[in-house]
Amino acid sequence: MWAEAAWKCLLDATGDHPEALPYLAKLGVKATRKDGLRTKHTLAANVRAEIHQTLNEAIFGLASVPPR
Repeated sequence: MWAEAAWKCLLDATGDHPEALPYLAKLGVKATRKDGLRTKHTLAANVRAEIHQTLNEAIFGLASVPPR
């Protein structure tokens, strides 16, 4: 729930293209190392998916840390 809300906020803040911003594209760097990427569109889609995954992991990680 929180992760999807954060993703929607990120999409809204970036005009639906977080992969186009260099500082966010760094979160999707794993996608650039995958084999079989033949087009720029495919690479952008994979970077976007990796950003989404990284955001989800960060939010779920924060949720699992007990407060101090």
